Amino acid sequence: STVDSGNLQFKYITGATRLDQLGITRGKFIITDSSGASATVDLTQGDEVTIDDVLREINSRGLQINARINDTGDGILIEDLGPGAGKLKVEEAGSTTAADLGILGEAENPGDDLNGSFEKTLTIDASATLENVVTAINEAGVGVTASILNDGSAGAPYRLILSAKEAGTGGAFVFDDGGAGWGAATLSQAQDALVFFGPPDPAQALLITSKSNKLVNAVPGTTIDLHATSSSPVQLTISKDADKITQAASDFVTKFNEVVTAMDKYDTYDSEKQERGLLLGDSAVAAVRRALYNLVIKRDTQDLSGQYQSLAQVGITIGSGAKLEFDEGKFLTALDNDPDAVAALFTFKQTEEDEVTGETTITASGIGVEIDELLKRLTDSEIGVIQLRVDAIDDQIELNNKRLASLDQLLAAKRAKLEAEFLAMERALATLQQQSQALGSFQTALAGNKKSASNS
Repeated sequence: STVDSGNLQFKYITGATRLDQLGITRGKFIITDSSGASATVDLTQGDEVTIDDVLREINSRGLQINARINDTGDGILIEDLGPGAGKLKVEEAGSTTAADLGILGEAENPGDDLNGSFEKTLTIDASATLENVVTAINEAGVGVTASILNDGSAGAPYRLILSAKEAGTGGAFVFDDGGAGWGAATLSQAQDALVFFGPPDPAQALLITSKSNKLVNAVPGTTIDLHATSSSPVQLTISKDADKITQAASDFVTKFNEVVTAMDKYDTYDSEKQERGLLLGDSAVAAVRRALYNLVIKRDTQDLSGQYQSLAQVGITIGSGAKLEFDEGKFLTALDNDPDAVAALFTFKQTEEDEVTGETTITASGIGVEIDELLKRLTDSEIGVIQLRVDAIDDQIELNNKRLASLDQLLAAKRAKLEAEFLAMERALATLQQQSQALGSFQTALAGNKKSASNS
């Protein structure tokens, strides 16, 4: 006469759930499967928007795992498909992304899956103090921060305060004491910032919402800070910040030259001191240098339809010492004549998604985007030119260490042989010395006999 419904929890995580709705930081993390193989998952490439994008990125790493939304619909589950020899493990790689996704850590046992459920269960001992409760909540990573407030009242002045880590309605949470009589009250309701754009009548205006007091890209390329409410319309005038754009272009030239200087420092020969740089003639340095210069001198007539199709046209050229030079006047003139063409030169990007694999590829781009993609390829932690060269050097070091070990064995054997020969020679010399002494004694005795015979 009973029916078991199973878990009645509302499944609020789907493949289409956006990462920004969950407050996920886009960074890198490392997954090690139960066979011991590891791979880095990179969510900084710009095309990771939803949970599905994260799952696709994890499953494309070639590990013996399968990432999916867990059965309770409140997080990501990483299933161990390997031999189960070790424990499935997820580590951060310079960010908090794994922790934000709830998958940071290690499986309890070899072969176990790793469940990144956002649901956390805290066990509070009956003897725990209020400080212990605050510590347990803050260490659980449940999206809220616990603290203690002294309200100054007599008897029991200390109160537990819970605050959402995320601003706006995205950080809203419900506190249910389960009938324990905590007497909790809402001090500040979670809400988004609301702005009406258009006519003064809200019924005719467009409603814009933001989880913080900033409107980012409401007007493309702008950030509007909201300082206070207003009962009357507020007019904003947005103008182009040529100084900031010019400074960004100048910074690009500076950073490029810093890279060239670093390469020159190690890929050089000092004829006076007769000293060679550590990377003199290195193929990886040559490849990086060649690829960078090919892009900065490139004229892109295929992807760019505007009047500016090369960096030289906007004042960025190669000068003495193979360093970039920045003509600010020429850049400002180009920016005034056709700002869209200048922007496209640095930021234009056209992509295409494969319907079968779901992979996104860049089909057309400006020179700035091409440089960015080049740097990603060069610094890829698995197949990048720099990483491959590092791997080759590591292999050479390992080979040299093996050769040194082999030489040590040969030298030890040679030493043992020479010591044995030396010992044999010492023994032979000792024998010869004994024989010499015996002959000396014999000659002395013989001489004595001859003298006796002569006297007689």
